[in-house]
Amino acid sequence: MLVILFILAALFGALVLAIAISRLFRLVRDSVFLRSPLLAEQTLGFDKPGSLLLNTEAPLLASAFQVPPAFRGLEYTLRHAESGTEVPLHRVLAKVATSSFRKTRIPIRRFQLDRPENPRS
Repeated sequence: MLVILFILAALFGALVLAIAISRLFRLVRDSVFLRSPLLAEQTLGFDKPGSLLLNTEAPLLASAFQVPPAFRGLEYTLRHAESGTEVPLHRVLAKVATSSFRKTRIPIRRFQLDRPENPRS
């Protein structure tokens, strides 16, 4: 009887672990709401205000705590579409990388949007 309870507890624990891992993968995947290639200048729209991170993506074998060479030394500026005022960008001090099977995402700047930004048509 005790062995059967132990086996049931182990199976239940494995099920809970599998559910937790799948939800964690979904959370990381769904955290990206805008993906764009690196261009000299571009117009982007943000659906909702809030605290956001500007990330770089590199192949999986790139260092998890180092910005890839293609992104080093670049300066970033974010402006409101209507007013043209600059949104303050702040350096990310604790760079926590997120890795998947193919790529690593590294945060490089953080910023706060007070209102949604829709680019002018």
